[in-house]
Amino acid sequence: MLARLKHEPAVVIGIAAAAILAAVQSLGGNGVIRPDVVDSIANALNPTSGWALPIVIGFVTRYFVSPAAKPGL
Repeated sequence: MLARLKHEPAVVIGIAAAAILAAVQSLGGNGVIRPDVVDSIANALNPTSGWALPIVIGFVTRYFVSPAAKPGL
């Protein structure tokens, strides 16, 4: 898994976010989490208008992408 994260960090984070969103929606459907909380999490992880997913992807990918001025590879 760590090797895959090093090669495709944004894809791995996208898959993890989708899995988290599916789990939250499932818990919301079963009445464990209130619908407004499910909506807030879904809106935050929305790839087109959400705010959380780009932040998480940015934090993770910065550790695996070398800068053009000083390539580390």
